[in-house]
Amino acid sequence: MRQLILMLGCFIIFPYCTKEKDCFEISRKVKVDQRFFFYWGSINIGSIDEFSPPAKTGEVSQSDYNSYLVGDLYCPN
Repeated sequence: MRQLILMLGCFIIFPYCTKEKDCFEISRKVKVDQRFFFYWGSINIGSIDEFSPPAKTGEVSQSDYNSYLVGDLYCPN
């Protein structure tokens, strides 16, 4: 009986446990050499270069870089 209750509990609880996607609004798009980056949040544009990127950045594929515009909502897989 205890196993049956545990199994039922697992079937009831686990479908509701889904990972939330971290989505963000693209503030800026930057290409450095053959690497592509999206920036989000408030950033100091004067301090961006390939050696000191801001903390709120993420490297993306070229196809994603070309598919999204500044201001779009981006949800990485």
